[in-house]
Parts: sequence; structure tokens; C-alpha cells
Amino acid sequence: MLREKHIVKHVAFSLLFMGCIMQQDIETPLPFPLPFDLMPEAVCTNGKSSEWTNLGLSNETVLSILVHPKNPQVIFAGTGFDFSAQRDGKIFRSMDCGDTWEKVHEGGHFRGLLLHPSEPYTLFAWDHNPTGGLLRSTDGGTSWHLHSDGMHTDGRNRTSVLLIHPNTPRIMYASTAGFWSGGVYKSTNGGHNWENITENHWPILASGATAMFMHPEQPELLLHSADGNSFISRTEDGGKTWEDVFYAEGHVSAYALHPQNPNQIFAIASRRGLLISDDRGKEWRVQEISDPPRRYRDLIFVRNKLYIASEGAVLRTEDLHIYIKFNEGIDFGLSAEGHTLTLPKTLSIDVNQGNLYLGHEYVPINGKKIGGVYVRKLDH
Repeated sequence: MLREKHIVKHVAFSLLFMGCIMQQDIETPLPFPLPFDLMPEAVCTNGKSSEWTNLGLSNETVLSILVHPKNPQVIFAGTGFDFSAQRDGKIFRSMDCGDTWEKVHEGGHFRGLLLHPSEPYTLFAWDHNPTGGLLRSTDGGTSWHLHSDGMHTDGRNRTSVLLIHPNTPRIMYASTAGFWSGGVYKSTNGGHNWENITENHWPILASGATAMFMHPEQPELLLHSADGNSFISRTEDGGKTWEDVFYAEGHVSAYALHPQNPNQIFAIASRRGLLISDDRGKEWRVQEISDPPRRYRDLIFVRNKLYIASEGAVLRTEDLHIYIKFNEGIDFGLSAEGHTLTLPKTLSIDVNQGNLYLGHEYVPINGKKIGGVYVRKLDH
């Protein structure tokens, strides 16, 4: 009887082991050794609450920053093409909170970085340079490959946006944009193939998008900001039907959801300022930030405070009426006439630690290098 029990136990263990092997064969195999460990409780201490600290890449214009949610010591930065120097943009990775950086890809103009919601070593980067497409890495950023089969990208159409369904990540949306050209694409197999959904929604989606938004509680609700005609368009059925809902009078570059009110969506328009919807994007109102208006690039909520990357300033507001400059430690560079020569490009947050990251524009001014990645520890 004991021998029979042992045989049954051995068979059960063997079946379990074989099941694990088969499951690994079905899923995307992880690289070995792993590029970094998953340590959600890891801490970065190089941010100060009194001022911004430059973390390097000072001769790069940083367009996108991704802090890994499963290890906040791992940070990715995407940089832009430098036309005057004829220098390609790059993707950098840091595994020590930004103290040191390694170049993991070169050649492009990387406006966005996004982590797969359920695969911690799978990342995406979109290249806004001519002929640039969507890139994917399955090994934590060590290597990158094109992942845009079915997308049309050329000198006029460039990848500008990527969204991933939070509950069904095989569903993705992407957009290309250009001068009165571009399109919106949908994938139902994790980005391996893309279908152009623009033709059935002409002219609403005719020029691609400068920004898109997917509601985290209602992923079939999407917002689309047109590149050419500056309209905000909306769908509630995952892109089957669209309608124009607001004329933004300028490019919308980013969206943000209020952390305490899932019905309230914010957008930042390049010249007009802050756009606010109280009904999940059906109707919009304009909230002026400054007079005369600045150039605006990005916005992000941290708890109940809103941070905005704008010309010559990082702004902070709690009531949407009073905007405080949050500039200490940033060199924006000034012309002889006193005009600001550089612009903050992107904001990112490590929510658990309260570290706010800023990607800054690089312009050579009197031999100074003032671009790169900045961090500031928030005291709230």
C-alpha cells in the first residue's frame, strides 16, 4: 500500500512538472539570466524635496520616461533626434535609480515608452522619426524589434500613440500621425498584427493622433486627439463608432484622469491650456492657465495635485486656479532677450515613493548641458 501511494504521488508530481513545462512553452519564455529582479519595495534616495536633481543624460532631449512599477530602481528614458547635430535618439536604461545609464537602442525619436500590464519584462517604445514604427522588447529592454506589422509608416506617417487594454492586453490601439495624414490601428493579438480602422471613420480619424486616452474603468471608452484638425473624438465601443466632441484649437499632447473622480478627464492643449471634462469626455471646458498662454507639453496627477510641464516652468496646482512654479534646480536657459529656450517634455511618477521625474529639452547654451532626466521627491 505504501509503495502504491508513492507511485501515485510520483505520477502526480510528474504530471504537475510536465504541466509547468508545457505552460512555459505556451507563454513567452523569459530570458535567462533576467536583466533585473522584480523588487517592488526597492527604494531610490537620490531625489530631494527642496529642488530637482539632474540624473544625467544632460546632452539629450528626453521625450519619455518609464519607471518600472515592479522595481522603481529600473528607469527607462527615450530621447529625441537632434536635427542640428544629425544625431539619432536613443533608449536608455538605468538599474540604479538613474545614477548610471546604459544605451540599449539607438536610432529614432522616442516619444513614448509603455510596460505590458501583465508581462514585467515586455516593453514597447514608439518611434516618431520618419519610417519609425512600434518597437517591442521581451527581455527587459536589452534588445528591441519592430512590432508593427500592418501599420503604414513612412516620412509622413509616424507612430505617435500606443494603448493597451488593462484587462485584455492582447487588445491594443496605436496611431500614426503626420502632416494631415496618419491613421488609427487596432490589434487583437498583442500587436503582432494591426488593422487600420481609419477608413471606416473618415474624416474623424483621418490625420492620426497626437494623443489618445483609454479609460481604466471603461476600456472601451477611448479619446482621440487629431493631429491635423485639433478635434477631440470619442468612442464608447472600442473604436467601432466615433464622434467629434470638442475643437481644441491646438494639439492635445496628453490626458490624465482625476485620481478621485473617474468621471473627470483632463487634457493639455499646446496653446489653449487645460481642458476639462466632467462626464467622461462628452463635453469639455477650457481652464486658462496663464496669460499670455505658454506652450504646454504634459500633465500628471499625484494624489490631488496636478503637475504641468510648460514653457519655462513646471507648474503645480491644487485648485486649478492658482499655479505655482515648481522650478528649483532646473536650468531653462535664457536668450539675450530673456526668453526661455528650453521646454520640459514629459513627466512620470513613482507613486509608491513619491518621486516625480522630468524629461527636459537639450539646447546647447554657452557650453552648458541642461537636458536630461530630473527627479524631485514630493513631500505629500
